[in-house]
Amino acid sequence: RPGVFVCMHASTNDGPAYIHLGTRVRKMHTSRRDAFKSINVPPVATVDYSKKRIEYTAGEWGTRKGEMKFAPGFSDNVAMLYIHPGIKPEIVRKFSEYDGVVLLVTGLGHVPTNPFGDKHAKPILNEVGELVDSGVVVVAAPQTINGRLNLNVYTAGRMLKEKGVIGHGCDWLPETAFVKLCWVLGQTKEKKKVEELMYTNIAGELSERSQYVDF
Repeated sequence: RPGVFVCMHASTNDGPAYIHLGTRVRKMHTSRRDAFKSINVPPVATVDYSKKRIEYTAGEWGTRKGEMKFAPGFSDNVAMLYIHPGIKPEIVRKFSEYDGVVLLVTGLGHVPTNPFGDKHAKPILNEVGELVDSGVVVVAAPQTINGRLNLNVYTAGRMLKEKGVIGHGCDWLPETAFVKLCWVLGQTKEKKKVEELMYTNIAGELSERSQYVDF
């Protein structure tokens, strides 16, 4: 089916090239010829120049059928916030002016929550909840790049989920989650519809099941 793809070297030599799905590709090295990698899925196809042949890989990207529809509308009032140790709650509050924010979370989907009441910790859970309550759409994406978020495993993830953060079960790239949120908020601002669209696989950015691929 139609889509946006990237065709780049499969290795550091002049051999075959990979075709990567645009919503799944990321540059993983500053300068290597094979810097572009498909994340969480195999490449869509391999281009064998010597045989003048394209070999396609069976994947979820090709399962959708029907006419492609153009859906204009794009919000430029979306931000990304990289979660790090010692992040200050007041930093999170500054994002209240945005329509949406993507949190780059650690592990399976964590931010500082301080569930055990450590007096030295500075949790940001309440501030994240305040963003959601004020109407800001908060989405989680993995810092690890590879893998799938699971907010049900640990207390920190469950607390995020209870606050209304979107992202449980998602294996999207942070950059893809950002662009998708910009597009979704350009279509609607209605909370339930936004959540529904974010969890809907639009262009191969989400997978129902994880594949074992090298990283």
